[in-house]
Amino acid sequence: MGNELSQIRVQKSKDVDLNLILDEIKTNVNSDDPEKLKEMFSKLSGHLEYKYGYKVGIQKVEEIDQTRIEKAKNEPTQLNLFSILGWLGSVCLAICGIPQAIQSYRDKHSHGISWGFLLLWTFGEIFALAYVYDKLDLPNYGSNILIVGIMLYYKIYPGIKDESSSKEEYSG
Repeated sequence: MGNELSQIRVQKSKDVDLNLILDEIKTNVNSDDPEKLKEMFSKLSGHLEYKYGYKVGIQKVEEIDQTRIEKAKNEPTQLNLFSILGWLGSVCLAICGIPQAIQSYRDKHSHGISWGFLLLWTFGEIFALAYVYDKLDLPNYGSNILIVGIMLYYKIYPGIKDESSSKEEYSG
């Protein structure tokens, strides 16, 4: 912090009063006396408001966080390259299990898929769903849970595929 104050002093070297206030802050920055800290804050904020028109106020951290949250809600989301790539990756991951789910449904089993893979994918989706709950990415994870659910179902309850219904009998 002392270095930052020195940089401010260099930038505002023509303001003698500001330099005196910053010197006082620099020497007392590690003070445990709350009254001294309030006094220094008052001097600095008063000077900045009087001389430069900058209003400095005290705000609790909770209020600052709430202000940032409200501001973020009102600002439109801007997509940059990384956001676009992230969304594309998210869409790819959301649909990558569909061919396997279709195959498991048609074959009425998921014999070619390991239990480890299915369980890790299932728990990963559940934990990720808890993570993205407030980030409005529920459709992606909801669809993944449905897809992995189909594969788990046929892994646990493999059915018997009726081969005779899929082949036409030839009577010649």
